[in-house]
Amino acid sequence: MHKFEIAKSIVTPIRFFNREILVKRDDLLHTYFSGNKFRKLFYFLNNNNDAMNSKIKCVKSYGSIQSNAMLSIAALCLKNNYKFIYYINKPLERIEQHSIYGNLKYINQLKENGLQIEFISLQNSEYEEMKSVFYDKCIKNSTKENPTCFDWKENTLYLREGIAQPEAEYGYKILAKEIMDYFSNEDERIINIFLPSGTGTSSIYLQRNLKDNFKVFTTNCIGSEEYLKKQFLELDNNKIKNHPTIIQPKNKNQFQFGRLNIKLFNIIQQLKSETNIEFDYLYDSKGFLAIGNNLHLFEKNPLLYIHCGGIIANESMLPRYHECNKRISTSV
Repeated sequence: MHKFEIAKSIVTPIRFFNREILVKRDDLLHTYFSGNKFRKLFYFLNNNNDAMNSKIKCVKSYGSIQSNAMLSIAALCLKNNYKFIYYINKPLERIEQHSIYGNLKYINQLKENGLQIEFISLQNSEYEEMKSVFYDKCIKNSTKENPTCFDWKENTLYLREGIAQPEAEYGYKILAKEIMDYFSNEDERIINIFLPSGTGTSSIYLQRNLKDNFKVFTTNCIGSEEYLKKQFLELDNNKIKNHPTIIQPKNKNQFQFGRLNIKLFNIIQQLKSETNIEFDYLYDSKGFLAIGNNLHLFEKNPLLYIHCGGIIANESMLPRYHECNKRISTSV
């Protein structure tokens, strides 16, 4: 299997909120494996377990129909000639309806190049049962010596939504080393790092592999703050004392994942205009609003923002904003 080269993403200084913010440009790593998906899938992209690699015939996962993880896993499957089975809890007609933009558009391009993908629609109760099966295989019963996310009888690799499982830590060990190398001249100075959270996988595994003077901040983009704390405990298994610090934007309850909000739209537009960097509308938007509401936490020390990638998903968000309000410009 062709291995991926370890690509160190560049760091770009920007001026925003009237201060310097360093941006770790993980969005530039790869078209299909950008941002946190590159880090989370790096174990599988560079897996030296030849026994496992030779046995895998199929990858199963689940999530939303415009998921960034879905596209990255699909690219992994095409690269290695695996079949891809993806479970959704929406009617199959939604796939066709939304296939002209965003991640589904790129899924169609991968299909034209030979991707074997099957979408399976489940009712809510079936979908929750399926998620429990993935949890048992990827978290509850899995160990480093025996990663049960790979089912030897089925020749199938199971990947949870957002690749929220121990194998994702491999890529974050590499990211942590990149960050510590970048700040190697800072001695023991406190270094603040921010990245937004969905499942919390990225922030918990990054914090776990950094030295004590590196402090990770995050905000919950999916679910409540309590949900994110639960995810930390699930993924970390109490192996570190200090979990990432969760901060919130002003009026946090007005932001619900996937729902349009003019403040989320405006902050991404402003970032594009002032920094010439495109950020995403689902995660980075709330992330920067959270930073802006908590600037006092970062006054005295450097702040490194980890770009979460996922820019392709903007193609599906912009038409929604445009349709919702014709007065909003669609140029970013």
